[in-house]
Amino acid sequence: MCGIYGITYPQKDIVKKMIQICQHRGPDGQNIYIDNNVCIGHNLLAITDNPQQSLQPWQTPKGNILSYNGEIFNYSFLCEKYKNSFFPKTKCDTELLAWGLDQFGYAFIEEIDSMHAIAFYNRETQEILLSRDHAGIKPLYYSETNNNLIFSSEIKNMLEYVPDSNRLSDEGLACMQWCGTNVLDQTVFNNIKKLTAGETIIYDLFNKRIKSQYYYRVVPSLNHKFDPEEFRQQVQKTVRMTSTGIRDFGIFLSGGLDSGIIAYEMNKLNSSVKTFTNRFEVNGNENIKNGINSDADVAKILAQQENLNHHEVLVSPETLVKYWNDSIHINEETIMNFNNFVYHYTNKIMKSHGITITMAGDMGDELLAGYYNHLNFVNNHKVKSSNDFLNYFSMLNTAQPMYNKKTNITKEDIQKKFKKIYLDNFWNEDDPLSSYMAIECLTIVPQEFLIRNDKLGMANSIEGRFPFTTKSFMKYCFSIPSRDKIDLTTGTLKVLSKTAYNDLLPKEMLEKVKTGWAAPVGYWLSNDKSVQNLFKQSVKNFSIPRNVGAKTYKKLCRTWLYEDWKKHYKVV
Repeated sequence: MCGIYGITYPQKDIVKKMIQICQHRGPDGQNIYIDNNVCIGHNLLAITDNPQQSLQPWQTPKGNILSYNGEIFNYSFLCEKYKNSFFPKTKCDTELLAWGLDQFGYAFIEEIDSMHAIAFYNRETQEILLSRDHAGIKPLYYSETNNNLIFSSEIKNMLEYVPDSNRLSDEGLACMQWCGTNVLDQTVFNNIKKLTAGETIIYDLFNKRIKSQYYYRVVPSLNHKFDPEEFRQQVQKTVRMTSTGIRDFGIFLSGGLDSGIIAYEMNKLNSSVKTFTNRFEVNGNENIKNGINSDADVAKILAQQENLNHHEVLVSPETLVKYWNDSIHINEETIMNFNNFVYHYTNKIMKSHGITITMAGDMGDELLAGYYNHLNFVNNHKVKSSNDFLNYFSMLNTAQPMYNKKTNITKEDIQKKFKKIYLDNFWNEDDPLSSYMAIECLTIVPQEFLIRNDKLGMANSIEGRFPFTTKSFMKYCFSIPSRDKIDLTTGTLKVLSKTAYNDLLPKEMLEKVKTGWAAPVGYWLSNDKSVQNLFKQSVKNFSIPRNVGAKTYKKLCRTWLYEDWKKHYKVV
């Protein structure tokens, strides 16, 4: 993909350095626009056209400046819609976006079905538009500091220019303590914010302030009846939309139903696509080995059935030792997932096979009711109001690391802001579970999954795509009430997917109990000296139990991740 960067004063050396620090985001080209008011940069990973046709920042027909990271998946549809006024000279969707923002401003963002981070400088009005896509796939960070604005696709190249950014932000910390992950707009780095999923801001260069703020949200409509054939057609449509490009594709085939469906449909469109599955090395314990690799076994069955170009990526304790610290540096924020090193290593392997675009099944569980938490929500928790929902959300997701800093920001402060950003337009008392899943799609999914995929993929100059996150597919899924997605009699999850693909996917994949994909870090902590030594270098005065249980090793790993993150970024 690409990286976008900018400041609201003419300092080319700063933006040049920002581009260099994030060179991995775009090795195919780089450029800078500068005038008396702004300096905007871009580096390019060419996907849909050759680099010479798609260099940015892009000057629009009206002389405005666009720096863009993303893909417009309904590009062909919009070209046809505006065929009497838009006359493309390239195959690059940047040209369409530049024209559309010239013509319609923010309203054009509502028309595009995309993943994006956008910086659009309107020279006539002296305004900068910053926008993040509806699902939060592409990150965009900013800071209002020294009476100016600085923005970037990553945090690491901003730290030098944002005062006090090495301090842990009180709001970021409070949000982590409230619900286990930072889902608000303030990052854990003091004075650095992020656009939330679907957010657009307009910055006024004259008055040095944010003048407008917009949110595009996919809200559950719950007005449609499930039809298996229509469901498959919608999946085929979204896979086709997200499979455009001139580079080689690879699929993260976890062994779960979502990635299996994408691999099945993608293989019909592009038989040369490659699939990749992790297999974990667990020596000396057959029971653990069979359990931890059950997903890989199911993925292999699908690969054999569909004759996929399949690859297994072996992950060992040595892999953890080698890639643990790198993955923390790349992710930037404190993502409390001890599998980050696996994703990092797998991206490296995929790149070695020539892959530049990956496909994954993220958001499938949240759209289609794939977690036992969703079943428990319906059966055991009487959520009758938005306040009940807030308490349930925080209780369900809390997974606190070992913090040693207190904050004066209260749980009530965090809940008030959370409600303002997300909940006011989403709460539906007739279908609380759909409301909950919609909030998951806006918060947990981008913060814990999509950003991770962007950062770890882009560190290897790989663009990540997620077919289930298109606007059209999300709208379709949220038009179907949650009662059709779970069979309460049998406790069956993902009824839509299992019904629609009942005769197409292996029964082992359709019937597999959801176990949760994870590396056996707890087992390695108990049994591997190299992993133990790496842990002890970071976490002092914390002994490792002989047999690490699930709750214990999750706590250990969160502490481990947090301590290494603090040390790496020198956060105080």
